[in-house]
Amino acid sequence: KIIDDVRYMREALGHSKYSVWTVNPRYTSQTCHVCGERGIRVEDATSTTEKKGGEYFYCAECDAHFHADVNAARNIMHVHPGPSTVAGRTN
Repeated sequence: KIIDDVRYMREALGHSKYSVWTVNPRYTSQTCHVCGERGIRVEDATSTTEKKGGEYFYCAECDAHFHADVNAARNIMHVHPGPSTVAGRTN
């Protein structure tokens, strides 16, 4: 239902009919968007000690630290890098 509503609203704004895409969120906040390796959730931006449900992400492979939501969003954008645009509008 939500996807249908989003599609309807995007069409009403002039976006193409099939421009809404879905991504399986599984592991998007646990996989490093830099190197692709599995990392861990940690308490803060400098920690390297695992904390279940931690707000930040740490990758021991490439020593990357990110907010877990930012890391997840970047992984999702790797799957679908080009959001649609309509002339005269910004996304």
